Amino acid sequence: MCGVGLLPAQAQTPMPEFFTFTTAEPAFPAGMYFRVNASIAPDIDITSLTLLVQPEDRPAQTFNIPRTDADVFIRDGRVLTVNFIWQFEDAAEAPDLFTDVMYTWTLVTADGRQDAIANTARYLDERAQWTNAPNADLNMDLWYVRGNFSDARFYDLIGPAYERMQSRTQPIDPVTLVIYDSDTPLACSEENEEGESVAVTLRAGVEVPCRDEIAAELFATTERVIVDERGFSRRVARIMDVLVTQFYGERWEAANVPAWFRVGATRLYDPTDDVALHAEVAFRAVGQGLLTLDEMQTAPSVDDDLYSLFEAQGYGLVIYIAERFGVEAVDELAETAGDYASFDEAFERITGQALAAFYNEWQVWVLRDDVLDTFALNLYAGATPTPTTIPTATQTFTPLPTLTPTLTPTITLTPTNSPTATRVPPTATFTPLAVQDFFTPTPTATPIPALIVADADPVDVRNVMLGVIGLAAILLIVGIAVNRNRF
Repeated sequence: MCGVGLLPAQAQTPMPEFFTFTTAEPAFPAGMYFRVNASIAPDIDITSLTLLVQPEDRPAQTFNIPRTDADVFIRDGRVLTVNFIWQFEDAAEAPDLFTDVMYTWTLVTADGRQDAIANTARYLDERAQWTNAPNADLNMDLWYVRGNFSDARFYDLIGPAYERMQSRTQPIDPVTLVIYDSDTPLACSEENEEGESVAVTLRAGVEVPCRDEIAAELFATTERVIVDERGFSRRVARIMDVLVTQFYGERWEAANVPAWFRVGATRLYDPTDDVALHAEVAFRAVGQGLLTLDEMQTAPSVDDDLYSLFEAQGYGLVIYIAERFGVEAVDELAETAGDYASFDEAFERITGQALAAFYNEWQVWVLRDDVLDTFALNLYAGATPTPTTIPTATQTFTPLPTLTPTLTPTITLTPTNSPTATRVPPTATFTPLAVQDFFTPTPTATPIPALIVADADPVDVRNVMLGVIGLAAILLIVGIAVNRNRF
């Protein structure tokens, strides 16, 4: 973690005569606090005391320190302490995030002696603890709130996308990414006892009046990429927006590439999963209707209710280009659209189909049951589509044969001569038929496969046999009872 520079005066060259120590710390996003100490005899008059502040890529500023302000200029015997607050008048004079600020104190005495001490402080948002994880291969300087992000996972994911775009275009300038968390707002966030908005330094606890409009402008104009989206995938998507713009932005502006292709290609080059975008398109396709090509020529505001549909349609159209004509067609459009008089002409020359006809065809395709696999395409997970339908890997499950023991008793009821209704004289006697003449079970057993019998529990086999015997006994009793009722 990089912090504010704190260097004792004896580490400076040349050795100061009067100054003994200096430090500085940010009061983000409102200003900076500076302090200097000196040891100077009480009888030595100080005629001037100045502070020169030199932020990176910003104009230098010089402040004359008032020696009559007891809160700023404190002299106690030989000890001189000076506290100075640099409060930003606007965001343009503020240092950029995570840049160094060089500063120099200069003291001049009445007898003509001059003394100076210099140091450097890092300007950062000390409301959070930051981790710095630069990557020289990807030309990135990454800052994120400690414990809130995985830089290894991020670089593993974004690396192939970065390298693919760079290999097809040209190197880009270094990018500094600053990833915030939900506990650190992009605004003034503290109040003093009077209810006034303030920024407070971390170590000295110095309060600096804070204005939300300056904070908002500072975040809006910084050269750092501020990422405050929630969730890993959303953060990666935000960073991909920046990278795609860096690689393709100038050529797309020159070629007047429509917004739907820009957002769609960005999502295609994004290594995270975009399959959820299909639901937005399908829902509108069967309901309120989809946006037209003319309506997607420019992008709505990200706060607009239509933005999610615009993004989903843009991705859906680009992913269909990849399925119909291959990812190479998307790449060629992204890289060479400026070589044609219009994007429509570039599309027709590269794909062989008019854009309007393609859009009509897409509206039918997007409602098919098998398009989810296409929406889930990841350029970095394996083979990319060629100008045919994207193959879908289908898992085939072939169940193993199941050997089931089968015991099939075949019961045959063989009645004796069918009786006819005959009036019986009162003196008639009852002669029951023999059981074997009335009920003759003829079981036919199907042998149990040897494999199953060998593995079967003997108790289970015995239970099956007892069940068969019990069934035969029941049928025997029923047969006797029926025979009695006949007479």
